[in-house]
Amino acid sequence: KKEEKKEAKPVPKALPEASQARSPKGDMAFWYYAPSSYDPKAKKQKRLPLVLSYHGASGTGQGEIGGWKALAEQYGFVVACPTSVLAGAGQQAGVARPVNPAEFAIETEAAISIVDFLKGTFPIDDRRVMVTGFSGGGNPTYWLGFTQPEIFPFFCARCGNFPSLLARAAETQPEAKKAIEV
Repeated sequence: KKEEKKEAKPVPKALPEASQARSPKGDMAFWYYAPSSYDPKAKKQKRLPLVLSYHGASGTGQGEIGGWKALAEQYGFVVACPTSVLAGAGQQAGVARPVNPAEFAIETEAAISIVDFLKGTFPIDDRRVMVTGFSGGGNPTYWLGFTQPEIFPFFCARCGNFPSLLARAAETQPEAKKAIEV
C-alpha cells in the first residue's frame, strides 16, 4: 500500500477566535479551537485528532491556545488548552512549589471531562488523542500520559517537569515503573 503524504493546508491570515468553556468536572477554564475544515452540517464526518495542551508556570490556557490555532487549521485537528494549577497557573515561573497529590486527581478528572466534552461536540478520533505541555505543563502531561493511556495514547512534554509523585509511584508500583521504563 502506497503511503500518502499529507500536505499542510495554507493558513488564512485571520483565524477565528477560540471558544472558552469550563470543564464539566473540576470546573477548569479551557479554550478550544476546531479547524475551519470541520463542517458540523456534513453528512459524513471525518474523525479529527485532538491535542490537549498545557501551558507552563505563570501561563494560562488562553495564552497557550494562540500558539496552536494556526497548526490546528493547517493540519486539521481540534486543540484544547486548560488553565491548570498543576501546570503552574498563577505561579511565578522558576519558583518551585510543593504539589499536593490531590491536585493530580482533580487534574485527571477535569482533563477526562474536557476530552469527553469535545468528543460530544466534534467527531474526535479516539486513536489520535494527545496530551502535551510546556515546562510546568509537563506535570499533567506525564501524569495523564502514564496513568490514562487508554484516553491519551500519545503524550509529549516540551521541556517539561516530571512529577515526583509519579517517580515515587515507580518505586512501589511495578506497573508505574514499567510504564516509565518504556
